[in-house]
Amino acid sequence: MRSTLDEFTKELGELETLVASITPVNEALAEHKNSLVRKYVSVRRRFDYAAFAVALYAYAAFRARSFTPGDPIHIFRNPDAPDYS
Repeated sequence: MRSTLDEFTKELGELETLVASITPVNEALAEHKNSLVRKYVSVRRRFDYAAFAVALYAYAAFRARSFTPGDPIHIFRNPDAPDYS
């Protein structure tokens, strides 16, 4: 479980780096005089958000444990933690 979370965190870090590199270009194009360029940037940004949502869904669908409604939820806790019950 930990390695999957670490891998996911690493992928999010790489995605953040990619977005950071695209942001200055989008900001420059958003101020462009041509309205067609501004519309392209707006549509492109929507596609980027949609692609990100699909990528998160695909990651969860293919990498996460299977979930069956009605199955008990397994909560893992530190065995050294005090028992308050």
